[in-house]
Amino acid sequence: MDRVYMNRRDGERRIHVEIDEQEIPALLADLAARGSLSGASRNLLAVLEKASADFGWGG
Repeated sequence: MDRVYMNRRDGERRIHVEIDEQEIPALLADLAARGSLSGASRNLLAVLEKASADFGWGG
């Protein structure tokens, strides 16, 4: 994860993080090892699983 972008639009506070495809399996494993996840972590897990499937690693 090399870059983080800040959203500069009025009334919005967001970040945009770039994740290299090689980092996805490790992130998935880290989240799976945690067991119970919060709503935000579950959302991140869903995004990573979709990316994994899109890259052809399953899902």
